[in-house]
This record gives sequence, C-alpha cells and structure tokens, in this order.
Amino acid sequence: MVSAAGGVPIDEDSKTVFQYIAIGGRAAEGHSISVICTKAAHDQSMKALRSYAASLRKQAKERFLDCETVIPSFSMFDFDRMSCGEEAMSIWGNNHLDNLFKHYGEQKTRKDKQFEPIITDKVYAEWDILKRLVQGQGFTMEKKSTFKNADAHAWILTSTACQEQCPNCIQLLLRKMVLWLQTATCERGFSARTLIKTKERA
Repeated sequence: MVSAAGGVPIDEDSKTVFQYIAIGGRAAEGHSISVICTKAAHDQSMKALRSYAASLRKQAKERFLDCETVIPSFSMFDFDRMSCGEEAMSIWGNNHLDNLFKHYGEQKTRKDKQFEPIITDKVYAEWDILKRLVQGQGFTMEKKSTFKNADAHAWILTSTACQEQCPNCIQLLLRKMVLWLQTATCERGFSARTLIKTKERA
C-alpha cells in the first residue's frame, strides 16, 4: 500500500484508483475536495500541467531575455537610498546604468526585426548631472522621510532642467514607470489554464 498526495491509501498492485483529498481555501469551514481517477489519467493530467508550466517559463524568457538584470537595475532611480556624500553619490547607480545601457543603448534584433537604440552613450554624463539636480532638490537618503521616490520621479519628468540636460535618463525613467502595465501574456496563460482545467475536471 502507498499513500497518494493527500494521504489516502491506494492499492499499488492494481493501480486502478488514485484518490487524494485537496484542502482548498474553504478548509476553515470544513470543506474538502475528493477526486477519484485512474492513476494513468492522473499521470497524464500532471504531465500536461508540467508541460504548460514549462511553456509559460519559455515564453517569459524569450520575451524578457534580460529581465534578471534589467528590471532590478531600475532601482538606480530609488533616490531615497542614495546618499548625498560625495563619494557615495559619485558611484550610485553606475553598475545598474551599465546594465540598462547594454539593453537600451545597443541595436537589438528579435525575430528578424531590428530595433534602434533608445538611448546614447551620453546617458553616462547625464546621469552624473541628474544626481546633482536631484540632490539639489533634497531627494536623497538623508531626507527620505520628507519625500517618496514618486515625488522625485515626478519632479524629474516635469523639470525643464532635467528635460534639457538629461533626456536619455528621462527615457530610462519612463520605461521604469511602465514596466508592468502590460499583462496580456499572463492573462493568456490564465485563459489557457481555464480552458484546460474546467469545473468538471477540477
């Protein structure tokens, strides 16, 4: 005798019944779900679910090839963590800027289509200027109790000085602010799952 996922014994020799009990979100009310199916059907269902999950991971990696380095690098705009000390401020965000430049400052080819760079190498000089401008407005770690990063971002986007002296940095900041507005890929995944796992199959 062996135990299934929910701890209900099954006959290993016959392998005709695979039963398990899944405690759902209503467990506090004493509800449970009991599913009985053949072991072969269960294995086939699990194989389909694993294939579906692997497909989602593959699509995400193909669409966001550099996401593991690019997305965290936008934290360079978290000025409430930037010290106003001369040495600390001079190196703040430089490594992150390198990562973002590799992604947005070079020509990209995806599916036989070429995409021109969004920023130029002038972004490095602009970044030093932007940090000084931000410091002048008091958007630094030493005064983080008086502002939120959203305040600093709003000021940068509306400041004439920033627009004139730091256009490449502004392009990066705009992309930081719209990263998660598009969720179509996730929604398609949930829709596909719903088609596979109906109420009758639950």
